[in-house]
Amino acid sequence: MRSGKARPGIKIVPEVENGWRTLIERLLTKRNRTNEFTQAVLQHYGMATHFLDLTNDATIAGWFATQQYQQNPSFWIGDTMRIQDEVTYQPITDGTGYVLILVIPNFQELIDGNILFDISGEDYFIRAKRQDAWLMLDHQPIQPDPNIFLQYIMEIDRSKFITSKSQSHLFPSPKEDQGYMHLLDVPYVQIPAALFRDLDGKAKPPLSVLDEEPGANAEEIDKYMVFGKRALNIPFYQTGKKDLFDYNPKWKDTVVYEPMPFRLWTRMALDLSTLHRGLLGKLEDAVKISIAPSALTLMNKHANKVELVWPEIQSDNILFVRAETGHDKVILHSPPYLGIWLNRNDDLIVDHQLLADEERFRYVDGHGYRFIQGVLSPVKIDNECTCGKPEEHAAVVKTLLTMHELVRTGKLALLQHPMMIKDWYILI
Repeated sequence: MRSGKARPGIKIVPEVENGWRTLIERLLTKRNRTNEFTQAVLQHYGMATHFLDLTNDATIAGWFATQQYQQNPSFWIGDTMRIQDEVTYQPITDGTGYVLILVIPNFQELIDGNILFDISGEDYFIRAKRQDAWLMLDHQPIQPDPNIFLQYIMEIDRSKFITSKSQSHLFPSPKEDQGYMHLLDVPYVQIPAALFRDLDGKAKPPLSVLDEEPGANAEEIDKYMVFGKRALNIPFYQTGKKDLFDYNPKWKDTVVYEPMPFRLWTRMALDLSTLHRGLLGKLEDAVKISIAPSALTLMNKHANKVELVWPEIQSDNILFVRAETGHDKVILHSPPYLGIWLNRNDDLIVDHQLLADEERFRYVDGHGYRFIQGVLSPVKIDNECTCGKPEEHAAVVKTLLTMHELVRTGKLALLQHPMMIKDWYILI
């Protein structure tokens, strides 16, 4: 038995762990749950985490042992081509199914140690209640390994198995399950076709369709056709297409929008060493944070009220993009779009503004700052901006440095790109 993320090479980012907790804590009946508990809830709605799904009800386990899980992407046409994974279960009426039975004698100790979780008592997440859901941490080398509790394997003759359980009961629709509905309200994030490729240059699923077009150029496609995936990669569980049409989420969907140059920031050639003597850093190597408009509003509100901290995302080279809200009903944004490139070298921070339209960008010289114990103080640097308004630049940098504290206190959530595009985060 292994969980979805119980494999080597998983990058743990503290700011993202806090982001998951923020999204779930807004919905939980009881506040101040641990990061592990909130991840356990997300696991039950389709997120890959370090948890194993368990149930206290043998008939529910039997139902899963006699069903075939099927997941397929649907493409929702609009200003952004939104990809929504749709999941259904189909009965298997032949062969043998297996139920793994765990015996956990010290279960209260594991509960107290944040290893084992009973999430069936959360009224806002009806699916967990219907499935009598428990989860166990499976994150090696953390002990215990769930496999040591495996005592029995029960065989089920699928041709004879009868139960009153059904997919519609065990996976209630968003109209019934309020927690699920709110998870589906999380905005979409763009997927640049040019970045979403494997080492051989082939488009990864679900964008593999792009390679079927003769002569297709990914960067050209990105100019005219933008794909998107929900920031929380939550699938839509359905028994048939009618379920999707009954819920009809498409007109509520929003997209964290940015223009092509920012989507393809790893193709932006800008070297800090050519702009300022003694400084190193390339824009193409920057970690990118796309800031949703609502998040930026909150950051502006708290710019002079919270401690300023450099983001804990394991990088001194960050591109912040002021994203816009996109949706199908009307386009309310237009160029120029703004990005702020921050570089930290010991206690020195240098900023540059990037202005972009849909096809190209230009940079504007910035300023330098000493950043010591949360205090940002302007300093003179070579080739600095001649705008005559350094205080405006400083105000923008201060706003960006509120992110850590607002994420830590649960006011904002930082998420990794839903398709795990390297070094791309979304702040909502």
